[in-house]
Amino acid sequence: MGPHTTHLNIFTLLLCLTGAGLMGQTTYPSWTTIGHANYPRAEGQMVSHQGKFYLFNGFTTDVAYLNENERYDPVTNTWTKLASIPLNPDGSYQGTTHVGIAVVDDDIWLLGGRSGNYGYEVSEKIWIYNVTRNDWRLGPELPVKRGGGGLARLGRTLHYVGGFDYRSACDVDDHWVYDLDNPAAGWQDFSKTSPMPLARNHFGTATLGGKLYAVAGQHDHEACLRGKNLTYVHRYDPYTDSWERLADLPFVNSHTEPSTFAYNGKIYVLGGQGQESRKVCEYDPETNTWKILTDMELPLRLIAPGARVHDGNLFVMTGGEVAVNQARSHTRVKTFAPNQTVRLGFHPATLPVSGTERTTTEVIVANFSAEDEIAYQIETTNLPAWLSIDRSSGKARESMGEVEITVDPRNLPLGSYQYNLRATAPGYEAATLPISFTVGQPASSAERYIAYREVECATVGSNWVVGQASGASNGNYVTIKPGLNSTSGPPADVAANRISFTFNLPRSDQYQFFARVSADNTSDDSFYYRVNGGSWVQWGSGLVTGNGTYGWRQAPVTGFTLPAGTATIDFVYREDGLKFDKILLTSLSKMPTGMGGSDATCGATPDPGTPPPPPPPSEFAAYREMECATVGSNWLVQSSTAASNGSYVTIKPGLNSTGGPPTDNAANQVRFQFEVPQSGQFNFFARVSADNTSDDSFYYRFNGGNWVRWYSGLVTGNGTYDWRKAPTSGFALPAGTATLDIAYREDGLRLDKILLTTRTEAPTGMGDADGSCGNNPAPEPEPEPEPEPTPTEFTKWWEAECGQNAGRWTTASAAGAANGKYVYWQGDHHYAMPAATTSPDHLNFTVSLAEAGTYHLFARLNAIDNSRNSLWIRVDQGNWLKMWKDEDGSNMLTQGFEWRKVNDDTRPVALSLAAGNHTITVANREAGTQLDKLLLSTSATLPSGTGGTDPNCSQPQAIAAYPSAVASPVRAANSLEVFPNPASHELRFHLEGAVTGRTELLLTDLNGRVVERRSYEKDGEVLADAIDVSRLPAGVYQLYLINGRERLIRPFVKGR
Repeated sequence: MGPHTTHLNIFTLLLCLTGAGLMGQTTYPSWTTIGHANYPRAEGQMVSHQGKFYLFNGFTTDVAYLNENERYDPVTNTWTKLASIPLNPDGSYQGTTHVGIAVVDDDIWLLGGRSGNYGYEVSEKIWIYNVTRNDWRLGPELPVKRGGGGLARLGRTLHYVGGFDYRSACDVDDHWVYDLDNPAAGWQDFSKTSPMPLARNHFGTATLGGKLYAVAGQHDHEACLRGKNLTYVHRYDPYTDSWERLADLPFVNSHTEPSTFAYNGKIYVLGGQGQESRKVCEYDPETNTWKILTDMELPLRLIAPGARVHDGNLFVMTGGEVAVNQARSHTRVKTFAPNQTVRLGFHPATLPVSGTERTTTEVIVANFSAEDEIAYQIETTNLPAWLSIDRSSGKARESMGEVEITVDPRNLPLGSYQYNLRATAPGYEAATLPISFTVGQPASSAERYIAYREVECATVGSNWVVGQASGASNGNYVTIKPGLNSTSGPPADVAANRISFTFNLPRSDQYQFFARVSADNTSDDSFYYRVNGGSWVQWGSGLVTGNGTYGWRQAPVTGFTLPAGTATIDFVYREDGLKFDKILLTSLSKMPTGMGGSDATCGATPDPGTPPPPPPPSEFAAYREMECATVGSNWLVQSSTAASNGSYVTIKPGLNSTGGPPTDNAANQVRFQFEVPQSGQFNFFARVSADNTSDDSFYYRFNGGNWVRWYSGLVTGNGTYDWRKAPTSGFALPAGTATLDIAYREDGLRLDKILLTTRTEAPTGMGDADGSCGNNPAPEPEPEPEPEPTPTEFTKWWEAECGQNAGRWTTASAAGAANGKYVYWQGDHHYAMPAATTSPDHLNFTVSLAEAGTYHLFARLNAIDNSRNSLWIRVDQGNWLKMWKDEDGSNMLTQGFEWRKVNDDTRPVALSLAAGNHTITVANREAGTQLDKLLLSTSATLPSGTGGTDPNCSQPQAIAAYPSAVASPVRAANSLEVFPNPASHELRFHLEGAVTGRTELLLTDLNGRVVERRSYEKDGEVLADAIDVSRLPAGVYQLYLINGRERLIRPFVKGR
């Protein structure tokens, strides 16, 4: 027995000296390593559940896929191995990296991501881990392959937002929602009403107070464009189905998915891929401010570690040391701030409801401590008769509790009503939800529009029959008379064939349309509908419910924009047998459940003064030859046998305006006028010729409204002409004179003919004749004088090469540059915000203003690619402006030198300047960005061409001219994709575009050493090949493709 006793004593001693002994310590004034996980891990995912931390998948050393999972207990400081996601029969992995993760009761959902197998295919699968059984099962698949996005639970719904596409390349602004109480609805697409703003991947996701937070992240992933870390922070509100932008993170960062969390009423972020990833950041939603917790700085940079707080201590587990290929297993701890926000809350915080109809609202019960899971109770002893809830107890954790509240004011005496609903939990501050309404008045909130309509209470034509069924809402449904079918197209547009609904919309917005129907089989499951007298839409699939049951369905063409005021929806029959029960028009995207809300208009006496819906417009089609329009002097009329009437119109070579519409004057536009006989819904088509994606865009507008950018789908190739439908069609026009203006965006596009029509189908051939145009091309009009600037307009132009100071700014020559010269920074990138002090490396431009006022700053630059397209700019000693994207969030890329309005990280900038002297300062952000000229003006209109003259500049004042190390400005006519990434054995590239000729390929390591060199002859649109990289050591490499003057670079990771 002696030896056994000795072994037991040694084991007990070791246990005391390691985990169990350390956990006797409750405070850690400095970062302390207290143990190690079973596996080194980086870029895994993590959740906490009932006081324990669960870590899944990711990469281990040298970017090898890790199909191992484990649980950490912070109380005992022990790691426990968990079941792995099952392998395929051939032994390959089913698990993925880059997953979204969320907790649902005792299940943990892992959504999408990239396969652990070679090829790294993006997945649509969902794996669900059960905590109690320690096993895995498949969940409801996402309709598309996605990865790198955020998954979060809000009440009884799961939200998946953002991420990258099926190639793990480009960002998507997706928003998918899964209703845990309505699984039959599947994943619902909310992208039409609430897409993720400024789409990105590798961002941190957390929920707090009933809202979803998306923190920082990466723009683009691999093949689309080079990834860039970001500072953006957004918050999604499920009650209003809307996003808002919050204060930016203090520095760029990404890869913080497992280390972004809610705690103590705040959001915390640490680690990540950015240079500042040792920092721990705290966001306070009460003040919309970020704070860097300097006393909590990590002892080293960690990419994607797991991090959570337990019992006042911050635990940081695993992560990649600086890079993902250096996975670590350490468990570190440091004492953190105590949790003092121990309270419950409702979202929304108040509930103003309708006093005219029964409404049901899903309200989130939130736990602001966000650390514990607490059982709550809702007081029900004094609930008024008009108020009911679907549950009186539950568990509140972060934003996962939910109660469904139904208010029915019908049959109540006139007056105002209010009740305070209370939720309580032991040791927690109670939550109170004021619910109020006035009988006979609609809800006071204009943030949501929800309008249910019983079909039997609509204007029902005489060919329809009202029937009764216990499964129907209100006990009634409507169906077409037996034998009436119209599958070849809509029936006659007469009142007898229609069901018509009217709505009074409070605002212009995006709206969704749902119908509650019953269809037993595919022989009775279709109809037609239209909105505001527009084109009929066939709803011909997905309507079968079976066995006489009723269910909600979302319209196939929805997410449409409607103006404020009266809106109409009409139904006509297609197949007999379909039963219509109810419809919903709403500004939200969520599928209704059950019988939905009540119809406040049903049973009420119709207003005799309400006019009938307007008759549908008669068919209208007006063709116009471009050369017979009012053609501005910057456009050219040219001849072609392939063009209708033998002529087309194109903008003068060299005129491009991709940063926004050009100056709004007649010289830049082509104008058409139409006499519209009757108001209605119209479509716009154009017959064009575009050889490639460098000359396939323009702007248009109707009746002097906002300009619309038409920039995709216009390529026809090889000088051919074809019809294209405008991206914004199905728009409303009033009766009378309508004006269409076209302005240039890219030169090279040939515009031949247009059609304005109520039809939906595209024309063919050359279309019909233009009755307003003769057989010969109109002569080019006399040049129109540019409008004189208003007397109060101020402009100050600067040539960049004549700026003061120089540093490492270098002057180079280019034919497209104003004055023939531009400047660029020769050296390293500088992504961190420059210091507030002056520097000899800054470019300075001075101006003396006679009057105080609002001024706008513009820059003319050549942004060649995604690694040479940004600057730092400031005015006087103000804050630095980060100019690296266009205001719409797209990459700031140009085709040669173009004007851009200066913004601050996509935010518009207007400068309020006093009279007197001011200094504009430009600093390097990305070396190689080519700056040509600056403009300060009281006008917000984007300049065109090379702009005005800088009277103080004839030759460079302070910057010596050196031979340019930067390629001359060229169009980025080729696009490059590199995949898979990471690559273990074989790396493929796909180069596509119009440029042909000799193409050089270089592979280099991070020290610039060339490890592979190849030459190709590109003789068509596509050049593709595979490269054996199996012999290369694991690490990060660059692939260069050089085609003439175009140079494309893509990084990739060589895995183990």
